[in-house]
Amino acid sequence: MKMIKNKGIVYYIIAICISCMIFVGYVMNKRISYADEIYTYTIVNAKSAFVQFPVGQWVSRQYMVDDFSHDAGDTFGHMLESVRYDRVHPPLYYILLYGLFSIFKGSTSIWIPLLLNLIFYLGSITLIFCFVHKIFKSCWAAAASVLFAANIGVISSAMFIRMYMMLTFFILAFIYVNYLIWENRKSGICMYLFLR
Repeated sequence: MKMIKNKGIVYYIIAICISCMIFVGYVMNKRISYADEIYTYTIVNAKSAFVQFPVGQWVSRQYMVDDFSHDAGDTFGHMLESVRYDRVHPPLYYILLYGLFSIFKGSTSIWIPLLLNLIFYLGSITLIFCFVHKIFKSCWAAAASVLFAANIGVISSAMFIRMYMMLTFFILAFIYVNYLIWENRKSGICMYLFLR
């Protein structure tokens, strides 16, 4: 049997597989319980982000499905208007989430928004792996990636149907790119002219 020349790829695949198992394990027990998560669904899928639920009475399942699922009446303009009215949330997250809900019309599955978080979760783990791999060896990069993936703060960000996992990804990307720029500063290659 041939030896694998680049053990880094094997370590990376192992780290990603373990991270996916951690993510799925937590998703299996996930329930939407925070008002902010309901707010995310209504920003993306309702005609107004400020849906008024009847006070002091139970609402039917169909009432909730109508407000939380994407249908033909939910337009991109409604979503952008809700984000603009709120003024504190990044539109990129909602644009991406709107795209996912547009693909899975009529569904209120918890997996739809968590799929977006999973993408940013795995992207963050990849950035941690790359960063640590540049400094140490592959086995340490895999260990750091799995420790990052199993961190309760990271898991909470990934499970919370909000933009925090995306924020984590962009912060890690910023750190990694700046490290690459700093590492290559003597070679005369600079990615951004204003850093020179």
